Amino acid sequence: MKISIEEFINGGTPKPRNHTITNLFRKVGISERAGSGGPQIFATAQNNKLNFPNIKLGQNSTAIQIWKVDIADAHPELEEPEKAILKLLTKEILPQTSREIRDKLDLSKHYFDKSIKKLMSQNFIEQLGQGKATKYGLKTGTQEYLTSLQKMFNILQNYHKSR
Repeated sequence: MKISIEEFINGGTPKPRNHTITNLFRKVGISERAGSGGPQIFATAQNNKLNFPNIKLGQNSTAIQIWKVDIADAHPELEEPEKAILKLLTKEILPQTSREIRDKLDLSKHYFDKSIKKLMSQNFIEQLGQGKATKYGLKTGTQEYLTSLQKMFNILQNYHKSR
């Protein structure tokens, strides 16, 4: 790629190697607008609760690894309560309290505590707050965070335009 990973994720800054071929492909309908692929890939992963793609830039190549399985199923070493918690947290927009998670999954406090500790130690989830205000949410990396910010920005823009 001739752009950075951040530019690929956010889109809108195309730098095609051959403008003539790019325009030709777009006119015959086998290509979309240049600069729109990255945001679509990351939005699709987020909407379908999949792992975000891995992007590796080489000297003369770019490799994008796209996952077909969700986060929990991609880790067979996790036990069922851990997978259930992880799947729940990928579906929920807001972080959840221990009580909310236990009630939704019908988990005992013992299995919940054991599973949360393992998921936090493996950097799948993070604890937010302390004491009674403690909540748990998915731990996001830079790519996931940028994608979620871009998605929220697009929602706000569309809301503003509709008013």
